[in-house]
Amino acid sequence: MEVILVADSHLISSFRIGPARPDELDTICEIAKIAWEPIHETMIDALGEDVHQAVSGDDWRDRKADQIRCQFTDQPDWILAIREGSKVVGFVTFVFDRSISVGTIRNNAVHPDYQGKGIATEMYSHVLGLFKKAGMSFARVGTGGDLGHAPARRAYEKAGFDLRREDVVYYKVLE
Repeated sequence: MEVILVADSHLISSFRIGPARPDELDTICEIAKIAWEPIHETMIDALGEDVHQAVSGDDWRDRKADQIRCQFTDQPDWILAIREGSKVVGFVTFVFDRSISVGTIRNNAVHPDYQGKGIATEMYSHVLGLFKKAGMSFARVGTGGDLGHAPARRAYEKAGFDLRREDVVYYKVLE
C-alpha cells in the first residue's frame, strides 16, 4: 500500500504541508544546510578540527543536499515541504519499511526564522498520521546525543517519541 500525497494540507496557523516540488529542492537543501551547521560546530568542539575534517570533510553540506535530492528522486512522495503561502519554511523526509512495519523520519528541519511556532511538532504529527494510514506499527527517528542535536531531541520527545536507544561513536587518531 503506497501513500500517495497529491495536495497540500493545513498544518498549523498559516502553514501548509504537502509534497515537495522540484523547484523547491534548492530551498529545502539550503534549510538543511543551515539546520546542520550547529551540529557540525558541536562536532568540531567535541572532536577537533582535524577529526571533523576527516570524518565530515569540507563537502558535508553538499552531501546533506545530495541525501535530500536522492530521496526526492527515489521517492518523491516521501518528502514534504512546509509552506507559508508559496515560501518553503521547512521539510521532512521519511520512508516506510513494510517488512518490519516501521516508518522512519529522516532528514527534516524548520528554518530558524520559523522555529518556536509549533511547526515541527505538527509536521511530525502529520507524518506519524501517514505512517498509521500506511499500516505501520512503529515510528522511528534517529538523532545525535550532542548539544547540536538537543533541539531535535526536544522536538521528537514533544511529538511523543518516548522509547530510546543510545549509541556511542568513538574516534581514535592513528599516529
